[in-house]
Amino acid sequence: MKFLIFQNVLIQMISKREPQRLLRKENPILTKYIFFDLKKILLISIYFIFLTSTSLSQTNKDLQVTIDAFILDFSNNNPIAFAQIELADNNLGTLSDEKGKFSLIFLQSKVDPETILKITSPGYNTISVKLGRVYSFLENTNKFYLKRSSKYIGDKINESNQLVSGRIFSAETPIQGAIIKVKNKYVESRSDFNGNFKISADLKDELIINFLGMNEKIIRIENFENNKIQLETNSQILDEVTINSYLDNLENFETGYGKKNKRTIGYAVSSISADDISPANTRMVDLIRRSFSNVQVTYNEDQIYVRGGTLSINNPAAAIYDVEGIIYKAVPDFLDTQRIQSITLLKSLAATNRYGSEGRGGVFLIKLKSLSKTKKIKNKDLIKIKGNIYNENVPLLNLDDLQLTYIQKLSTSNSLVDLQTNFYTLEELYSSDPIFYLHSYKFFYEIDHDLAKNIAYNFIRSYKDSSILLKAFAFLADEIGDYETENTIHRRLIKTQPENVQAYRNLALAYIKQGKYNLASFMYNYIIESNIDISKIPDFQKILYTEASNLLLNNFTPNTFSSETVRELKSFYSNDKWKSFGSDYRITFEWNDPFAEFNVQFVDPSAKYFNWTHSSIENENTIEDELMFGYNSKDFFIDDDMQGTWLINLENYDLASKEYPVFLKYTFVKNYAKPNEEREVKTVELNKLLNKVTIGALKNN
Repeated sequence: MKFLIFQNVLIQMISKREPQRLLRKENPILTKYIFFDLKKILLISIYFIFLTSTSLSQTNKDLQVTIDAFILDFSNNNPIAFAQIELADNNLGTLSDEKGKFSLIFLQSKVDPETILKITSPGYNTISVKLGRVYSFLENTNKFYLKRSSKYIGDKINESNQLVSGRIFSAETPIQGAIIKVKNKYVESRSDFNGNFKISADLKDELIINFLGMNEKIIRIENFENNKIQLETNSQILDEVTINSYLDNLENFETGYGKKNKRTIGYAVSSISADDISPANTRMVDLIRRSFSNVQVTYNEDQIYVRGGTLSINNPAAAIYDVEGIIYKAVPDFLDTQRIQSITLLKSLAATNRYGSEGRGGVFLIKLKSLSKTKKIKNKDLIKIKGNIYNENVPLLNLDDLQLTYIQKLSTSNSLVDLQTNFYTLEELYSSDPIFYLHSYKFFYEIDHDLAKNIAYNFIRSYKDSSILLKAFAFLADEIGDYETENTIHRRLIKTQPENVQAYRNLALAYIKQGKYNLASFMYNYIIESNIDISKIPDFQKILYTEASNLLLNNFTPNTFSSETVRELKSFYSNDKWKSFGSDYRITFEWNDPFAEFNVQFVDPSAKYFNWTHSSIENENTIEDELMFGYNSKDFFIDDDMQGTWLINLENYDLASKEYPVFLKYTFVKNYAKPNEEREVKTVELNKLLNKVTIGALKNN
């Protein structure tokens, strides 16, 4: 069979008799059209194929065009990964891979020679060229070169700066998740699983290294010789450590903040596990009395006092009980002791500060066997526990109450000119404060769009080395609907932190919100088919697969899901779940600082509640995974026949002043993955949240 290949198309050929070669327009055998045998064609970088027996007018609508090419750095010829290639106004595009290669496929009927092909990448000048010229360009080469932007400093390091690397230890053990900051600058890094870190700093800068339970260490760069940093335990927070002998065989046990390694615990703790609870122990009060030393039970057996805790003789207080996040002031004797997985006694100030004054008498932390971190709030095991009746009067969050002084001053401006003048006046006072720009960007977005975009551009340039600040800015961009800026930030984070999976997922979502479904599916393909074993991080895997499945099942087009990705998504859910995919509500939380401390409380229509806490103390199940894989998000579902209003409460657990702003973004999606889906996004600065507040009242009809 023969095919007609039009002039001005790059063709790469190979045959059994001839070496590989390129046919160019000046080739004497190239006339207005040329016929080749199908067997001789190995690759057509851009091709127009139709049967010679069919007229052009009849087949034009079915004509498929493929552009295969590379995106390279003009200065060093290096490949540019995740460059964005789009056909303007056609919702068609793709991304380059790690080798800079891309394939853009489209129908000829969707474009014309005047259609603009746009190639963008953070830190580079954009290429915009008419498609007709692209065809001619590709006759000579299949490589596009991007020049670095002279205005963009995102990838430049000042001449006086250098990339400093080191390793952080405690004794002989590397510390994962230590915070490394450059003093008086918004530049931060974190140590990895092996304690290694890299950070951009000037020779005269000082590094500040912190880790929970360790003394802060300050090192001047010019004195940083062997690249090893030894952190010492903070003796002020150490207390008498009471660990029962069986703990010698346990690596981790529960604390008020999650599981903690016994070798790094810095406060008084005792614990028993399910193996220590015999069938004869039927009553909770007897179990505690027999298992823990230094406890005293009251006459009526409803209170227990712990000796050697934070109490004084003149100010005794009874212990309290934390049962899967639910606090009881009396002994929870209603519990079946055979359902208990572990009981941990926290009795020092460092151990009980999570509970405030109520925990000063000690805390018994109780974990149950049958209770797990469920994927849906629909599972009522937690809220059926006797006694967790919600009887608080929590105020509704009013974001206006959290407005800073300069935003209040901007709000009193009488005109746009007056508003701009006030902004530039305030900027002289707050130019070194990133929070000023965060709030100003959000304030100006609807009032003066150009000024808001200029703030965004300069913010990304100025705080290029702070993932915490960039994530906070991306949260605000999502809230106000500036998906282009959100997209830019996530692409920047992928470039600087390619090991962090959160940025890839967030970029996919940004593309969905922009209606660029083929680019979103490209991102999902990349994550699912990459070498990252996301099955090791089930919380993130569930989030990712839920969102990818929503895109696939709702047939948003065009998308480019690979067959491997489709198989993986379908194997993740049961057939029944796949057929009934969706829920009444999906609630997603994301935070910019991995050590953010907060509690989310869900209250159902019958006034029963469930708590989910994120703490800053390292534990294998959450914080270590977040630091290792680079994700900071959690989702919940409400899919219940119970009609009425669900309350969502939020409480900040870290009231200490922080150099960096800690932001929490929460997204409520009603009728998730259904045709009438509704989405609401809000962002709150946790540092400013001094009391528990209600952030959502979700009606389930």
